[in-house]
Amino acid sequence: WRSGVWRADSGSNVAKQVFRNFTLQFGIPKPLVISDVCEDANGNLWMGDYDEGIVFYDRKHNKYSKPFSGGDGQGNSVSQIIYYKHHCYSFIGASLWIWNTDSIRLMKVNFSPRTDKSINAIALDSIGNIWMATQNGLNVYNPGSHTYRHFSIADGLASNELNGTLYCCADGTMIFACPEFITSFRPRDLLSHVNSIPQIQLIETIVNGKPYPFHVGAQPRFDHNTHSFIFRWAVTDYNDPLNNRYYYKLEGADRDWRFAGRVAHAEFANLSPGDYTLLLKGENANGVEADRILKLHFTIMNPFWKSWWFLALIIAAFAGSFYILYRYRLHQILKIQQLRNKISLNLHDDIGSTLSSISILSGMALHRSAQPEYEAMLREIKENSVEMMERMDDIVWSINPDNDSLEKLFLRVKAFSARLFEARGINYKIDISEEVHDLRLRMEYRQHLYLIIKEAINNLVKYSGCTEAQIKVSCDGPVISVEVADNGSGFDLERESMGNGLVNMRKRANEIGAQLKIITKPGEGTKVRLVSKIK
Repeated sequence: WRSGVWRADSGSNVAKQVFRNFTLQFGIPKPLVISDVCEDANGNLWMGDYDEGIVFYDRKHNKYSKPFSGGDGQGNSVSQIIYYKHHCYSFIGASLWIWNTDSIRLMKVNFSPRTDKSINAIALDSIGNIWMATQNGLNVYNPGSHTYRHFSIADGLASNELNGTLYCCADGTMIFACPEFITSFRPRDLLSHVNSIPQIQLIETIVNGKPYPFHVGAQPRFDHNTHSFIFRWAVTDYNDPLNNRYYYKLEGADRDWRFAGRVAHAEFANLSPGDYTLLLKGENANGVEADRILKLHFTIMNPFWKSWWFLALIIAAFAGSFYILYRYRLHQILKIQQLRNKISLNLHDDIGSTLSSISILSGMALHRSAQPEYEAMLREIKENSVEMMERMDDIVWSINPDNDSLEKLFLRVKAFSARLFEARGINYKIDISEEVHDLRLRMEYRQHLYLIIKEAINNLVKYSGCTEAQIKVSCDGPVISVEVADNGSGFDLERESMGNGLVNMRKRANEIGAQLKIITKPGEGTKVRLVSKIK
């Protein structure tokens, strides 16, 4: 006792101390207190020590060690060790410890909280089970299946408080003791009765507060107003039914199994539309799982306004509406185009020809008239008719849809300005950038843009007294810039009142959202610059 490890020679009846201690206590060697020892298949010894825990003796190298130093199983009181099939079994507190004697790997087996009480003794039966006498009944652990079973007074024990007496007789009978009683039993007979695999059954299904005949294997469909599901199931094991355990998992909503406790009840509320599979399983009080996992398939339908056919119908309706609107708009545009063509043709043929007749007749009358007072009136009639013809020509040109391009607009500007400049003997330069593409313009935008440029050219010819003029047109993406410049007399914008021409130019610029800037000084010529986003 408290004197380390001794070896006895049965031949000479002599015992000898072969190992004393690992550690010092208060500077004094602390002898081992060996409580139990077993030998493995390799001839090595495994010992339990009340202070140091598990001690290992390597016979080949004649070396003592603590294989589980600094961790579990070390520095605890170990009173009993059992060896079976390359494994050692021991207990510390309420836990069973198992380690492989070849790989020296340690495993801790914890039992359920209901049976998690201090172990007082362990024993190996004749069929390979480890039995444990505890403060709360009798436990049995099967190393092959890693399952355990708990027995208590509910199973017929005289008491749940078992002391440290637990023994397996040569005939396989197990004996254990509790206060005032000794109990014996045959493990094979007992376990063959309690280790049968339990079955699982669906007991009841309640949907929206009403019972529903849910059949395993079917896949019922519920409408979107189904907001409540309750499922109840059971394991048909009545050895200890109050300690059967149940689990469930709803695929599509749960990642892991949920523990339902000892009452097989699962409830779901306000599930989203979709396909679901509910998995139900259970195990008896011994930890033996039921024969199968119940799989219940069901579907919660989308409301009709979220169904594919309704969405397809809405998309088709919108597409049809857009197509009808497109066709209507196209029809209206074509009608407007036809109307513009008709108006342009009528203006040109009817009013244009009438104005031409007035101009010709007034010219003939002016040529034949010898009276000065009539001559002035006839000349005014002729000039007005010519001016009206020019304006009518501008209107006809702007209405005609064939002229709705940016390129044609500046071709007309070029022709108009060249005719005026050459008539007045003005040297001119017209620079139209190649970026001026054949873009389609709105009629109102094209008309305002043309009349602003035309007014600037007319003012240049009439009032500037210039000898040189320049028209420059450039495009920068969707923005167009037009500049009309001369080297004429210029004027003072602050002193001179703006005539109708300049006022109209500014109004038209505002109409199309353009920036109009007039740069001029007396004697320094004039620049009219227009910057606009193409519409």
